[in-house]
Amino acid sequence: MDMEVISRETIKPSSPTPPHLRIYPLSFIDHVFFSHYVPVVYFYGPTNTEERSDEVIKKSLSQVLALYYPLAGRIRDRASIDCNDEGATLLVTHIKYDLSGFLGNPLKEEHLVMLFPGDLPRKKVDPRGPLFVVQVNHFVCGGMAISVCVSHKVADGNSIFNFVKDWATIARKFESSAEKKEGEERVILPRFDGASIFPLGDLPSYPELAIPKDNIICKRFILDASLIQSLKAKISQKVKNPTRVQVASALLYKSAVSALSSSFKSPINQPTRLCLWANLGTRMSPPVHEKTIGNLIWYFSVFVTKEEELSELVCKMQQSLTEFFDTYVDHLGRKDKSFISEILQEAISWDPDNSNMVNVEITSWCRFPLYEADFGWGKPIWVTTTSYPQRNSMFLTDTRDGEGIEVLVNMEKNDMALFERDVLQYASVSPDGI
Repeated sequence: MDMEVISRETIKPSSPTPPHLRIYPLSFIDHVFFSHYVPVVYFYGPTNTEERSDEVIKKSLSQVLALYYPLAGRIRDRASIDCNDEGATLLVTHIKYDLSGFLGNPLKEEHLVMLFPGDLPRKKVDPRGPLFVVQVNHFVCGGMAISVCVSHKVADGNSIFNFVKDWATIARKFESSAEKKEGEERVILPRFDGASIFPLGDLPSYPELAIPKDNIICKRFILDASLIQSLKAKISQKVKNPTRVQVASALLYKSAVSALSSSFKSPINQPTRLCLWANLGTRMSPPVHEKTIGNLIWYFSVFVTKEEELSELVCKMQQSLTEFFDTYVDHLGRKDKSFISEILQEAISWDPDNSNMVNVEITSWCRFPLYEADFGWGKPIWVTTTSYPQRNSMFLTDTRDGEGIEVLVNMEKNDMALFERDVLQYASVSPDGI
């Protein structure tokens, strides 16, 4: 793919960070979380405002960085960020290809990665490097792809998508007029109080979680809304209020275990483990502010000892989630140091490759404001991420209509072939018709 880098510059906050906010303390979750970049790319349909859009992006990025000031800083040490206003990196490229052709090849993972700066997706952040990097890619048809790489050390998925949404909200003000319009959306100021909710305090220093380097391939699949609604209705006869994500996770997990049990040389009735991530902030007392930035997530496990119906799997997920919240919210609310030390040690010690059971990890970005990032030239036509080099891991995101679910699957080649053969009985390949 023919790409030309037009410019590369540093965008600094529009106003300096106050001295009393210069050192941003990390929470104990931030402390052990990856400092690697989380990649997300937003695709936009053709416009004829390339020069104008680049200027809007720069101005609005400068302003939003003043609100999200830690993202304009640098890693100081394992316990803090130096909010020194050194800024974010912004690249602009031209791609000699139509967006429709790019998305409909079908899309190759190596082409998707080119939309990001260098080799940053999933790369460990250089301590002297930026925590936030943007690449604006212009296609010859007028289409655009805005990619962002954000350090996981300072932001989880919810934080990243709120940041981009606020950035887009500010950009729309430049795209419209200088006068405030009636009903104009306001930016709710972000909160940076993760360290007071989950204080690191005098806990010992733990190693960061490591991103594996498994030899995987990545494929995308779509679970359409009608399938999910049908399964929800069926499962609701036996389970109370199943969610879209629970239904989709159960379905995908069964297909994954079926594929993996063959290569694992273990019968399906042996123990299997589903690892899911939950937002701790939703159950804390008092409730965590909706715009609290940082890592507010932790994982819990669902253990399955036999081949079960979808309704049984969803029921186990709900039970495990309830037990997780009951236990974690209580201990974390009391700042129980021994409990915190125990879960941190368990997290850094876990190695799925050395486990004696099949393991599948599913992360959901559903219901996050992915498709609300309208910079003034319309909402994105597609939002996605890149492959993740951990075998048997999946990422779930909403489709553009908010009803279906897109699934990004990372598996070894032989396992993927078995998984795909099963999953294509009810899923379609993505992207299709974007």
